[in-house]
Amino acid sequence: MQTDIRPTYAACLLTCFPKISAPLRAMLVVLMVVMVSAMPTGSMAQGMLPLKWSSGHVTPPNCVAYSPDGKLLAVGDSSGVQVINLATGATVYLPSTATYGVAALAFSPNGKTLADAGATYDPFNGLTAGVLELWDVSTSNLIALLSTSATYLNAIAFSSDGSTLADSGPSYNDLDNLVMEIELWDVSTANLLQDLYSSANDGVFSVAFSPDGKTLADGGLSTSGGVLETWSVATGSVVQSYKTVANKGDNSVAFSPDGSLLADCGNDFVTSTGTITAYSRCGTSQPGN
Repeated sequence: MQTDIRPTYAACLLTCFPKISAPLRAMLVVLMVVMVSAMPTGSMAQGMLPLKWSSGHVTPPNCVAYSPDGKLLAVGDSSGVQVINLATGATVYLPSTATYGVAALAFSPNGKTLADAGATYDPFNGLTAGVLELWDVSTSNLIALLSTSATYLNAIAFSSDGSTLADSGPSYNDLDNLVMEIELWDVSTANLLQDLYSSANDGVFSVAFSPDGKTLADGGLSTSGGVLETWSVATGSVVQSYKTVANKGDNSVAFSPDGSLLADCGNDFVTSTGTITAYSRCGTSQPGN
């Protein structure tokens, strides 16, 4: 029995373009559905489970995440989060408070906890407030609502041991200046460990932990171009800033399994082409197109 690859199409479409607007994101979802529905019923399509978005949801999905064992798929939108059992199709609804949209989802490495991030909207003052929640996957109960200071959140990541959760989004500092903030949380206590301020002053689009959990990378955009930097999780200090060629912004970052390489992807303003670059941890690079 082959694995259903349609959620993977959705994941690729929705995570590779973090800056796209909600209407365009919805169009991509529709396009993905049309593409996979036209797939032949050959060997690749055998054993696929037809997944349906709940009729009670009137807004398109924004993000998806697989559980580590591949048995569950979490899907988020502005109505909340649905967790789908891929073997049976059974769905559990998690009523996230991110009513302005769930923008990111992540399962803990042991699969017991699901984090969702996004924003809620106050129609009276026209402001958004960041939302970061932890859910117990087995009981569907809310474990913690973390007190983020961001106005909205667009990226989250667990460390490899599941003890630390990182998020990113804009917030205001003590001088009421807009800054791009990265928060590190103790998952067991829901306490804030580190408050980092990225040089990506136009947005942090992606965060990722190194396999040993000692380093955090973030990718984004500043007024001078793309930003790729690494941080010490223990001290909260910048370890290294990379000269990225993705000068329209680094949309996604990832460490190699052994932690020796850091990859980013984005767009080159000069050539208007996509770039993927792998950096060694000492700063050299191996670019590709």
